[in-house]
Amino acid sequence: REVDTIIYATGYETTEFASVIDFAGRDGVRLRDAWADGAQAYMGITTSGFPNLFMLYGPNTNAGSIMYMIECQVDYIVRTLQHMQEQDLAWIDVRPDVMATYNDTLQSEIDEVEVWQGGCSTYYRVPSGRIITQWPHSMARYRDLTNKPHPLDDYETGARSHR
Repeated sequence: REVDTIIYATGYETTEFASVIDFAGRDGVRLRDAWADGAQAYMGITTSGFPNLFMLYGPNTNAGSIMYMIECQVDYIVRTLQHMQEQDLAWIDVRPDVMATYNDTLQSEIDEVEVWQGGCSTYYRVPSGRIITQWPHSMARYRDLTNKPHPLDDYETGARSHR
């Protein structure tokens, strides 16, 4: 057949997150620098050092139904914002140790998914060796994770200053 245009859509950058916006966090740290070894976040929603930065479809949230995962994330973010309002908080930031523990555990669980360890591993894996795209569990488990109340001690917070 005769055609005017053929679009050959390959070469997706599956491991690039928030790459078109230059986010700056605490002390001017750039998100691209914080994620130099690969993106990571707490539940794929928030990343340490970037107060009040909430993500949808962030690191390690690709599985099953993306829309369902996004709905879980939106519910979590709304509850967090409501909590911030009730507590009169100006900002909230997941503690670095909490995020690190979450991601270390997640990477161990990802290592148990055999299909991601083989020939197609470079599609999901960053040069540091971590897989930063996939969620290794069910949608129900993600819903349970994002539905649980998380204690305030998982976060650093700052109160509003009333002048």
